[in-house]
Amino acid sequence: MSESEAGYLLILGAYRDNEVFPAHPLMLILKELQKRDANLNTLMLAPLDETDITCLVADTCHQEEGLGVG
Repeated sequence: MSESEAGYLLILGAYRDNEVFPAHPLMLILKELQKRDANLNTLMLAPLDETDITCLVADTCHQEEGLGVG
């Protein structure tokens, strides 16, 4: 991946920061990428609230919000 002609690579990862310790393989890879001046972007997401979960479940079940299942 160090060749300048390699093109582009997009890696998406998701993890819970309270479950990943500094010696975790993912953290080691991110640290190494930072050393190599890789373009890294981190998004910190807030927990879903009840409304978000209701929308997610309704969409997954192909239901309109507010309608009971069954």
